[in-house]
Amino acid sequence: PTVAYTPMATGHDDYRCFVIDPALAAPTFITGYDVEPGVRSLVHHVVLTLADRSAAIAHDAQTADPGWPCFGNTALASAGAFGAWAPGTVATIFPNGTGAKISQNQVVIMQVHYNTKSAAPAPDRTHIKLMYDASNVTEAYLIELSDHDFSIPPNTSHYSVSKTFENPYAFPLKIWGMAPHMHLLGKQITFEATVGHCLIDIPAWDFHWQQHYFRSEPYLLGPGQSVKLTCTWNNNTNQLVMPGQNSTDEMCLVLVYATP
Repeated sequence: PTVAYTPMATGHDDYRCFVIDPALAAPTFITGYDVEPGVRSLVHHVVLTLADRSAAIAHDAQTADPGWPCFGNTALASAGAFGAWAPGTVATIFPNGTGAKISQNQVVIMQVHYNTKSAAPAPDRTHIKLMYDASNVTEAYLIELSDHDFSIPPNTSHYSVSKTFENPYAFPLKIWGMAPHMHLLGKQITFEATVGHCLIDIPAWDFHWQQHYFRSEPYLLGPGQSVKLTCTWNNNTNQLVMPGQNSTDEMCLVLVYATP
């Protein structure tokens, strides 16, 4: 962003969207990115999506402060997310020959989730780096698979839920990589094909160490075949914990990087 933004202290969680304009002269592909949080103690996570430049600039102009509040979504018609950052995520380089398509009429919307529960609000200027390639690139998509139908009982250990997702397309999907995500109560997360192939298993989840995991060769998920996501938590609080966007809520999701 052109100027810094100081997150709100009320409610502890502040979701803010900022317009990042790459000012491209021609369409290309984003083949890698890096997110550098300004105030690390405040930045809970970052999601990067693409949107029409004119619509984004007009929406941004409606508020005096940098960006606009965007709890849940960006409030803009979006071409979908192409990247995300959470504590521990390193620079992400997509598998060779794949990337997210971006046109000269699009900008990046950077949604930043700030949490002020354990740190005082301070001016933040989180920024991103983008890597491009315009030749011999297959367009890839970041597909969110998530479970929102769970509730974690208070004072419960090893509480698990699973959800199965079927390939809805009439063609195979090449699964190149994935980025699992839970919050602070997470203990274990697994993502597997129902035919018996483990795609990823993180047996000791650490919220402060998250990243994308890419395969040396893509996994081919055929039409009608399914994958299963399993999340396990230790709820050492006296509260029933529900799915949600706030840090004190929980999540069970995986971002799947795939091409047709």
